[in-house]
Amino acid sequence: MEAFVKNMLFMVLGAVLAVGGMALLTPAPVPPASQPVQPFHSDVLALQSQFRELSDRLAPAVVAVVTRRGGAPENLLGGEIEGSGTGFAFAPGGLILTNEHVVHGAERIEVILSDGRHLPATMIGGDVRSDLAVLRVEAEVPYLEVCEVCDVKPGDWVAAVGNPLGLANADGRPVFSVGLVGRSGVSLPGLGQSDDRHYSNMIQTSAPLLPGSSGGPLVNLQGRVVGVNAAIRRPVVAHLPSSPMSLDNMGFAIPFTPRTLAIIDKLRQGEPIRYGYLGVQPGGVAKDGQGVIRGVAVEYVEPDSPADRAGIHVGDVITHFNGAPIQNADDLIRLIGAGVVGESSRVDLVRSGRSQSLTVLLADRRVELNRRSPNGYVDWRGLRVENFLPQGGALVTGVAPGSPAQEAGLHAGDLIVRAAGRPVYSAEQFGRTIADLQGPVEIQLRSGRELIIEP
Repeated sequence: MEAFVKNMLFMVLGAVLAVGGMALLTPAPVPPASQPVQPFHSDVLALQSQFRELSDRLAPAVVAVVTRRGGAPENLLGGEIEGSGTGFAFAPGGLILTNEHVVHGAERIEVILSDGRHLPATMIGGDVRSDLAVLRVEAEVPYLEVCEVCDVKPGDWVAAVGNPLGLANADGRPVFSVGLVGRSGVSLPGLGQSDDRHYSNMIQTSAPLLPGSSGGPLVNLQGRVVGVNAAIRRPVVAHLPSSPMSLDNMGFAIPFTPRTLAIIDKLRQGEPIRYGYLGVQPGGVAKDGQGVIRGVAVEYVEPDSPADRAGIHVGDVITHFNGAPIQNADDLIRLIGAGVVGESSRVDLVRSGRSQSLTVLLADRRVELNRRSPNGYVDWRGLRVENFLPQGGALVTGVAPGSPAQEAGLHAGDLIVRAAGRPVYSAEQFGRTIADLQGPVEIQLRSGRELIIEP
């Protein structure tokens, strides 16, 4: 009897396990085909429709920018070095806005429109510090509306349109991507510092930006341009590789502020941009006993600079510049740069607990930096040239309207390799060559063109 019970228990347990196993292997029931897939919310579909419409509206005004430079001397295969970026029409007359670093040192510039047309472009003005440049093409291009007074806030939808990785180089069709504004007023210290670029008050966006996106527009849902895409930063995580093509890149755009608009207006006129120079190295933020920011401490004063001559000392805390409060180093740098060269500016500071005001005469930043470094520049007959490294030569960075240089046909971006029959290896040598010349001077460009500049 005991054996019979054991046998029955094993039979029941086996049956349970068999049924359980079948249950585990039985596929889940398929929902009846008659049940429709739930549609997206109407608001989501409306947003998608708006993005599509926005993409169609923006594309004709956005161009791929292709630059060509002569191969470096160490390039044993010769040929040209090609670069690519983005630009967009911002005014009638074929005016294109892009980043200066996209076209810096280019001997030839070509833009490719969304309809596939390839057009030569001329740089009529470029500014290294603001990283902005204006090009012109001999064609009317639909242009975008620049947002002169736009309140850009975190959480705003934005779209980035451009030529990432050169994808638009072949047919001109730009890449459209969307994201959110993460933050505004961002400073990127150190980025581009070797070229004296200054990226401040930037818009950070989650819209994907990659190499080649530089110079493209960042637009709001109304289709108005709120910024110029200019920089990417990728996060650095210990033990993990990073790549310039990482989807974790953070994108940054130059905002349209009154100062930015003034710079662009001067560039389109071919006028050089002048920045004020004080000659101080700002340090950390200084606070009072209650933790309230009082200003920025001075870490270094350049000898024989406007700051030195005005009596500013290391350890002074600058609280105001021309009446504007200083909350951080970026505030001070921007206010000095926007100051009028050669005119009096007021600096309010605290020294050893006592407040005082000083008057300074700002110098021209470019003049001062080149006076203190070997990368000098020369202004001559309406022509501004600077050193072009590493290849050598004198790079044209500005041409005054109506000047002999403009009448001769010179443009910003031209590279001078000979003057008055002599080779040109630097801006300083160019200056020495033409210093005592009174009559017409023959100039030869890297492209092979020869020009005569009259007195």
